[in-house]
Amino acid sequence: MKLHFVPFENIRNNVSDIILEWRNSEDIRSQMMHQNLITKKDHCNWYKIVSSGQGDYRVKMVYFNDTPIGLVYLSDIDFVNKCVSWGLYIGEKKYRGLGLGRIMMAELLSWGFDELDFYRMYTSVLENNVKALSMYYKFGFKNEGVWEKHVLLMDGNRTNLLYLGMCIEDWIRNREWILKLLNESK
Repeated sequence: MKLHFVPFENIRNNVSDIILEWRNSEDIRSQMMHQNLITKKDHCNWYKIVSSGQGDYRVKMVYFNDTPIGLVYLSDIDFVNKCVSWGLYIGEKKYRGLGLGRIMMAELLSWGFDELDFYRMYTSVLENNVKALSMYYKFGFKNEGVWEKHVLLMDGNRTNLLYLGMCIEDWIRNREWILKLLNESK
């Protein structure tokens, strides 16, 4: 599996439209905290900011060989306290279920802890996203809290939002086997 990760500011071809398509697909939106459709204007503003490498958002486009398949990203970057929120998704359906999410997770953690020297990485995930939760727990994330019925789903129901986090000590404890996943993908 040949995955490679290209920082947004280094992307040569415009991938904005495909990312908007991913972000607005029902299967991606159904797992996000904000499930509304994203307008072209809002997306263009977001894309302009993140592709500049400025602000508190960093994004890497994930490629399988030469095909863009998804994103890994850091947001709410706090360089003072060395804490950062993160997320990832595979936008191209045919690449889901192949174990690529694990490699993306390994890259994301190495990027945050080893390259950018964060002390703590955290995320939020919908309680019904069982596959993601299982992977996050396997990688060493711990449950840090629940916001009850916080997210209004597309079907009109509500679900809990779980917060998971990992500190550098957990990363150090798990780094060897996690980085092995990255080496196997090259």
